[in-house]
Amino acid sequence: MRHPNKLNHWRQVKNIIDSLLYTGELKPKGTSGSVVPTGKAYASLMDWKREIAREKSQLKREVFVIILTALIAFGTVKQALAGEMCPGGISQQRDITKENSVDL
Repeated sequence: MRHPNKLNHWRQVKNIIDSLLYTGELKPKGTSGSVVPTGKAYASLMDWKREIAREKSQLKREVFVIILTALIAFGTVKQALAGEMCPGGISQQRDITKENSVDL
C-alpha cells in the first residue's frame, strides 16, 4: 500500500536537504547521494536546542506569574469581603488612644 502523499513528502525532504547542502550544513559523501553533517550543522542544532530551552523556561515563568497574580487577586477579594462582613467594620472601632489618655 502506497502513502497518498508520498511524492509531496519526498519533494519536501529533498528541498530541505538541498537547502542544507546550499548553506553548508550538510556536505555530499561520495557519489551515492548520501550526505553527512558538518560542524555548522551541529552548531545550528545546539543553538536551536538552547532557544527551545529558553522558550520553555520563559513559558514556565509566565505561568508562575499568572498563577501568583491570581492567588494575590483571590486573597485581596477574600480580605475585602471579610472586612465588609465584620460587624461594625473598621470605621466603627473604638478609638483606644482617647480612652487611655490621661488629662493633666
